[in-house]
Amino acid sequence: MSPHLIPIAASVLICRPGAEPDAPPAVLAVRRSPSAPFMSGFWAFPGGRHDAADGPREAPDAAVRTVVRETWEEVGLALDPTRLVPLGYWRTPDYLVAPMHTHFFLYASPEGTPLDPRVDGVELVECAWRTADDLLADWALGRLLLAPPTQFLLGALARGFETLPARALAGPWSHGVPPRFARVRPDVTLFPLRTPTLPPATHTNAYVVGRERLVVVDPASPDPGEQAALLEYLDARCAGGARVEAVVLTHAHHDHIAAAPAVSARFDARILAHPDAAARLPFPAEGVLLDGERVPAGDTALTVVATPGHAPGHVVLLEPGTRTALVGDLVAGIGTILVDPDEGSMADYLAALARVRALDCTALLPAHGGVIGGAREKLTEYIQHRLWREGRIVEALSVGPADLEALLPRVYSDVAPGVMPIARMSLRAHLVKLQAEGRVSVDHAATWSAVVDGVSAGVATR
Repeated sequence: MSPHLIPIAASVLICRPGAEPDAPPAVLAVRRSPSAPFMSGFWAFPGGRHDAADGPREAPDAAVRTVVRETWEEVGLALDPTRLVPLGYWRTPDYLVAPMHTHFFLYASPEGTPLDPRVDGVELVECAWRTADDLLADWALGRLLLAPPTQFLLGALARGFETLPARALAGPWSHGVPPRFARVRPDVTLFPLRTPTLPPATHTNAYVVGRERLVVVDPASPDPGEQAALLEYLDARCAGGARVEAVVLTHAHHDHIAAAPAVSARFDARILAHPDAAARLPFPAEGVLLDGERVPAGDTALTVVATPGHAPGHVVLLEPGTRTALVGDLVAGIGTILVDPDEGSMADYLAALARVRALDCTALLPAHGGVIGGAREKLTEYIQHRLWREGRIVEALSVGPADLEALLPRVYSDVAPGVMPIARMSLRAHLVKLQAEGRVSVDHAATWSAVVDGVSAGVATR
């Protein structure tokens, strides 16, 4: 996409003097809703997307207009646009799929200005005046989530209010060059790798877990350039005193495993997988991951949670200290998750979603898309959506039996034609589950019927 066509957004660091003469300034931080479709549960700065009310996006002051409007709408503070100091713009990395240029500004509130922010409890659920050091300390303890631009700008602010603009504009990231990787938790780095995966996703997220003894989760890409980028990053970590001890695979799908042999060979690291996944790998796994046990490598505790359904031997890895879950393909930060009945199970998948929801996680780190801070909300959304889809199947069959092809457009009338091949597999997976539960039946001609009071009902329609 041309840079001139990429949507824009704007965000602002609103600062006020510290409570004491020599105290650092406080910055207004807001927490996004745990149900938000993007950056759910993250702490950020006020701001949002440009819309028609802000005038043409090509106008020189478009971002200024956007941030003034958004700040008023989100926290009820009126900004003087002449006091906004540019801090550059960040481009969303490609693995998030939706490109965006977010312009950041600094706003120093004049002495004596009344500042009483409020949030609506819907899009934003909390706001607070905090010092940069306090926010970064809480992030370092795993108590909150901060996106890379927020981490960077808070770090620049912590090193001096007066030098913030110069520091913010010094890095390439503030001029539209996305960082190659991101620390999402103090001991977890997300390293997206371009892979031949299902759309809309274009990447699979590898995760490097640990400080001195590293575990690499789902090194995915078959592309030599992508593998080289990951190996270069790991080499740099090792040059700093770390060592790679293991490669952990959440499951055996091709878009999660392709770089595993390269990482294993480079660092003499064992490949670990659940036995059911290991049996499907095109290369040997040297260790097994069993439900309830700790990953036998690395210096960060990771508990194995068996979550079959999407694929045999699928596992989630829970970091108990921050209750952060590396979830593989249990859920996605973009798109949805396919359950292919030829290898997976919709019943097992729903049980896996419920099991992880009961763990009360603070964040989900998916293999595709961005980090999910509203863990319980996202897992509940997935469960409810699957049950809603089942309801549509039963409703469609209540008017009469139908074969798979006749049933598909009735049940999936809300999806685009290009998605129908994937929808067909999901429909089959739902039907298998409903049949096992005695809610639908199928005859010798592959015609499906609803079961009412133990009896198949209706007249076949083709």
